[in-house]
Amino acid sequence: MVEEVKYSIQVFDNFIKIIPDDGIKNNSTYEIVLKGIKSLDATQELSSTKVKFSTKLSPAYASLSSVQSLIGECHVADEVLLYHIREASKFVNYIKGTTIAEGEDVPFEIEQYVKYKAAHDGLLVFYIKKASVSGEKGSLGDISYEANTKLADIVILFKYLKIEYLRWQENLQDYNFEGRGRAKPLHALKGGNAQSIMTNLNLDFSRGV
Repeated sequence: MVEEVKYSIQVFDNFIKIIPDDGIKNNSTYEIVLKGIKSLDATQELSSTKVKFSTKLSPAYASLSSVQSLIGECHVADEVLLYHIREASKFVNYIKGTTIAEGEDVPFEIEQYVKYKAAHDGLLVFYIKKASVSGEKGSLGDISYEANTKLADIVILFKYLKIEYLRWQENLQDYNFEGRGRAKPLHALKGGNAQSIMTNLNLDFSRGV
């Protein structure tokens, strides 16, 4: 969902202060686009630049850095990984029928599932983008693709991440490593979309939820 943000501006010295009318909200990605910013004497101009940042996620049962460490040099945008961290964390809430309070330690098996699942789903986005600019045809799970470069290393990593997140998912469902039966979820949580948002600061200011 894309939402335009109402704001006020304060300018002092070399600073532009942008103040959203409703404050900064969690589970959002904000993008500010500045256009035609000129110095006071009009000798310098900033034609266009963007500032993007993501706010606190909830729930988020793994850190961004722990997910990034799994995908190495594959460049996946932070907002993509953050989105998948939140989605995987919401799935944990569904399976366990409960939530983890802020400040409470996240159980090891939950953190492992979330980081592997988020890395897997984020890497899939990266892979499809890579494949789309090449020419080789193939499939990866349920996804068909075309590419003209070999992406074998990414495929190997993708399969490894899938094996790991499924292993930890079974553990969450109480198919634990000793093979106990699965616990039934107590309730489901309503899902939501988290997307990047565009705003104009000429200004446009928006947020993604």
